[in-house]
Amino acid sequence: MGLLSIERNMKPRPRVTIVNFVLVLSLAEFVPLSHVAMAQGLDKPQAAVPAKEKTLLAAVSDAAQWKPLDPRVAKAHEELADFYSAEGRYADAERVYQKTLELKEDMLGRANPAIIPAVDDVSFSARPGEVTGYLGPNGSGKSTTMKMITGLIEMTAGQILFDGKPIQSDLIGYKRRMGYVPEEPYLYNHLSGAEYLTMVGQLRGLPERATAERIDGLLRLLSLYDDRHASISGYSKGMRQKVLIAAALLHNPDLVLLDEPFSGLDVGSALVLRSLIQELAARGKVVLFSSHELDTVERVSSRVVILHKGKIVADDSIERLRSLMDLPSLEAIFSQLAVEQDPLSTARQIADLIHA
Repeated sequence: MGLLSIERNMKPRPRVTIVNFVLVLSLAEFVPLSHVAMAQGLDKPQAAVPAKEKTLLAAVSDAAQWKPLDPRVAKAHEELADFYSAEGRYADAERVYQKTLELKEDMLGRANPAIIPAVDDVSFSARPGEVTGYLGPNGSGKSTTMKMITGLIEMTAGQILFDGKPIQSDLIGYKRRMGYVPEEPYLYNHLSGAEYLTMVGQLRGLPERATAERIDGLLRLLSLYDDRHASISGYSKGMRQKVLIAAALLHNPDLVLLDEPFSGLDVGSALVLRSLIQELAARGKVVLFSSHELDTVERVSSRVVILHKGKIVADDSIERLRSLMDLPSLEAIFSQLAVEQDPLSTARQIADLIHA
């Protein structure tokens, strides 16, 4: 079993280390009924089945219609096993418990080919004073990694540590020290930009007066001040993105997670954000930055981690990768490690297809 840790050095600035974790997601929408029945040993004829047992057996069968990782599946199995145990049918109880464990292993992909790891054996470090670029094609596991680090989704195996402690031991305390810009700008459209940021400050328990002054300054510096009282429903994508950035930084976090933060920004705002990312790192913050804009990543990142099909294919400084691979740019490195298609050939085929 691997370890994903976000930990702190003895020095006052934090260090992030991510080591070997696996998240397993299912490609199958449903588990076949026959598969559940066989796994539970319930495919054999049942004679003189009591009403209570019939109900529980039906619940186990119904569980076949749910997604494999649905907690109701395990609950149905456990209730049946508990019934057997209460009735003194210990052999049946043991059989169901054992088959339940086997089924869970099967669901985690150890025997079921429909289960694949979304992120597998990933290991990297993000240090204070540096910007770590996190790259990969669509579907490679970048956003999944971000969501695991934020605590939005749980891992199948491994841990996330911050200051040497599992984040689950104090998830609220951990989130107080983290700022996160998600890939999609989901906001409360009925609020204005100022109202949204005020709500964020209240939820975080920040001092009212100081927070109001900080919100005012952020809105001015991000060119949102004139629209601060307008409904977010009327904001452009770039304006929404600025609200997310302001919300992520409002509490001065130690760990900054940026998932496609440049999405929708105009050129001027993008230049400001690029400089801001570098400034945050220079002030000792840990910055993990995911983007498809390779030129920007190359300009602001101290080092990069490249993910492909859920696995790391590169983890080093850009300069060292250039030297080792004898390639002139991050784009060339990325193309060689993580792009399976020949871009020029594919472009010509598309042009030929529409021209025909």
